[in-house]
Amino acid sequence: MFGSKKSKKSESAPAALGGALPKETDYVPPKERLKEERVQEMVKRMKESLGFPLDGDFHPPFGPPITDTTILRFLIARDFVFDDSLKLLQDSLSWREKLGDISYKDCEPELRMGAFHYHGHSKTGSPICIVNAGRFKPSMCDVKRLVILNSIVIEDLIRANKDGEAYTVIIDFEDFGLSNMSFDLVRPLIDIWNLYYPEVIEVEYHINTPWVMRTIWSWVKPLLPERTKNKIIFLPSDFKPFLAQYIDAPQLEAKYGGSSEWVAEGWESATAEDPKLGVLVHKDSLPQFSSSSSSSSQ
Repeated sequence: MFGSKKSKKSESAPAALGGALPKETDYVPPKERLKEERVQEMVKRMKESLGFPLDGDFHPPFGPPITDTTILRFLIARDFVFDDSLKLLQDSLSWREKLGDISYKDCEPELRMGAFHYHGHSKTGSPICIVNAGRFKPSMCDVKRLVILNSIVIEDLIRANKDGEAYTVIIDFEDFGLSNMSFDLVRPLIDIWNLYYPEVIEVEYHINTPWVMRTIWSWVKPLLPERTKNKIIFLPSDFKPFLAQYIDAPQLEAKYGGSSEWVAEGWESATAEDPKLGVLVHKDSLPQFSSSSSSSSQ
């Protein structure tokens, strides 16, 4: 609750805070959207305006390649208003070039919080990022390092979903309290998602959500686009059956209702060479997690 440092696990915020649970028919693969004549015309026009090759991807100095799917993301983010979409992509490319060459060496203290890891893919093929909000320690963080870490993570997830450039997030609020929250650190991250990596979240599930999230959500919600708000799902305390609808059991950790016995561990000693983030691969190379794969060395 508001006066306590840590929230009780049993006190969950209602699912009504966020969007409605997605239906299988809600997800339209980008490759299907890119078949639409209007979309094809706008993607071509964007490429012409930016001097990108019309046939193939553009490879900027830093960051992942700019594909047709990338351009589609920016068009969606600005409701297919061409000039607005073009400016958004231009600003993103400029910002990423200024950020330059980045690596985990630039953010090792944040890695050692153990605040997130990768595990498996959803049924739609999007890679899954697990965020352990209760491990986030603002006192260990520097804004610039946190921005770099989030940029690396987003770009890794984009590369792991070449078909859609989107990912699934599960934010676990177990042991989360006000001491784990910093508005000064969260605001720059929201700007990154809104301005530089738009439309990369396919769906975001919040679990073990404490009541204090009512206050936090009231501050964060106005900063998010309507589409993003609708992708954030606050699941009830009995969340496992809901996750099972969207993630196959072998791709979901046992603690979340799956059959994978893989456990994230060793993050306290994470390094750039061994970030302890789990397994992140393209969906065509999905591992079958089991007790024998209980390691976070990859």
